[in-house]
Amino acid sequence: MRYLLIMWLMLLPLSLFGQDYYDAPYERAQVGLVGGLDFSWQSGAYTTGDAQFDCCRFSGGNGIGRVAGVRSIVSLTPLTFLRAGVTFEQLNAIYPVEMEAYPVLTRENRVVFAQFEEELEISLDLFTVDMMIAYRVVPPGMYVAAGPSYSVFMSKHQTQTERLISPPDIEFVDGGRSHLLLDSEIEDLSSFLSLRLGAGAFVPLSQMFFANPEVLFTLPLNDVQEDGEWSVAGFTFTLGVLLVL
Repeated sequence: MRYLLIMWLMLLPLSLFGQDYYDAPYERAQVGLVGGLDFSWQSGAYTTGDAQFDCCRFSGGNGIGRVAGVRSIVSLTPLTFLRAGVTFEQLNAIYPVEMEAYPVLTRENRVVFAQFEEELEISLDLFTVDMMIAYRVVPPGMYVAAGPSYSVFMSKHQTQTERLISPPDIEFVDGGRSHLLLDSEIEDLSSFLSLRLGAGAFVPLSQMFFANPEVLFTLPLNDVQEDGEWSVAGFTFTLGVLLVL
């Protein structure tokens, strides 16, 4: 509830500014392009590995990605409308560094206890369709909206880097004290449903065009991977330019 109040206060000045202009033809549909940023966090746990090894268990990643797509507005009543969108979204995340320790064999055939630093970066590219019902809380421009979204993975990439912390006098076999451990696609991720809640405003640019800033909070309804209860949530900030049809 606190987040929705913050979003409402952010967009209220834009709505009041828009009321000084002519009345918008809200009985007509609008369509346009949108772009923005996605601030996401990935909860649960994720274990990295491949056919040869199981390495590390990470949790609590977060990051920033880009959003671009198409948005449409169709009025239902003087105070309500259908807001639909199709977007390409990047959900990037850098996970907190994990520390691991293993016995290793040196070039002198000595067994020493080495400490490693594991760093994981994940990039998820999504195709998302959302459909929301919106209500004008400050006519004509300010609205709140809620509805479901469905996301399908287009790519699922992971990069894990391993660094030697101690002892200081050893290196990896291929040289250096850092090593790219994983650079591959993530297996066993499934499409997921989310609930989106947020607020937006219509700001007139001309008789035919409106700016449409919008802030949405995404609440996951199912996990992207059952193992570790891995799910994705976040805020999306977008700015659209809509054409009145």
